[in-house]
Amino acid sequence: MSLVSVYMAKVSSTKLLPIEFAVFRSKCLPAKGSHIDVGVSGGLDSMALLRILVRLRARLGFQLRAVYVHHGETGDAKTLRYRERARAFVEKKAKELEVPFLCVNAQPSMSN
Repeated sequence: MSLVSVYMAKVSSTKLLPIEFAVFRSKCLPAKGSHIDVGVSGGLDSMALLRILVRLRARLGFQLRAVYVHHGETGDAKTLRYRERARAFVEKKAKELEVPFLCVNAQPSMSN
């Protein structure tokens, strides 16, 4: 079993790991009733962050929303399919975690 698999199995529980709480306590703890939008790409890092924030939310009482930025129909068909699968994955996981989901559609700017 890989280190990633072990970590993801541990973060599926509702209890924070000591290192997770220590990092957030030392850097930033959201105030009760505040609102956090967390950017989620569907990758391991952002999914782990979302799960940690879900557990902190239960403990600290802040509002949380998962935000996926969809970069539109630029690129080839394979890239668009990847973006659509990532969006659907993030939306599904947000629903499972009972976190509101927002997809922001963004097109790259052609002007500099």
